[in-house]
Amino acid sequence: MKPNAPETAEPASLAEPAAAQAALIGLPPETPPKDLLAALKAKFEGEPDPARYMPVAAVQSMLAGRMEERLALSEERAEEKASRAFKDGFLVTAMMPWAKALCRSDEAAFDDYLAKSGPGSEPVFAHLMKPSHATGTPPRASASEASASDLERAVCGQLGLKPGSLIE
Repeated sequence: MKPNAPETAEPASLAEPAAAQAALIGLPPETPPKDLLAALKAKFEGEPDPARYMPVAAVQSMLAGRMEERLALSEERAEEKASRAFKDGFLVTAMMPWAKALCRSDEAAFDDYLAKSGPGSEPVFAHLMKPSHATGTPPRASASEASASDLERAVCGQLGLKPGSLIE
């Protein structure tokens, strides 16, 4: 070591990092160390800005994708629940759009409607889904059974017809 070394070398080496730190936080490079330290403390003690350390656009894109996925699943679930309720007799065809919309917006309210629409017995509209007596064709006897009927022979005899002529 040289006994008479200039003392300006050490402060110059400390001035460079201080100037760099000052520039990082937006202060002029000639900011005194005391002011620089106060500014650094204020910067690190405050609430961090999430936009500076989190990729906001990426997170927004991720959230939008997740929302689309949830809507698609919600749509499928609403369609499935409304169809099942229709088949079980809780809904009629005209109620399907309403039921799907209710199920998408408030699934618990839709489930509550189903619970109150037929508690302890058949669902409200179940009778509309069953075949009635007017939907089938009447039973038809075969020609041999019809011609062998005593009643038919008696009627044909009174009318003067041949047995079996009453059947088409």
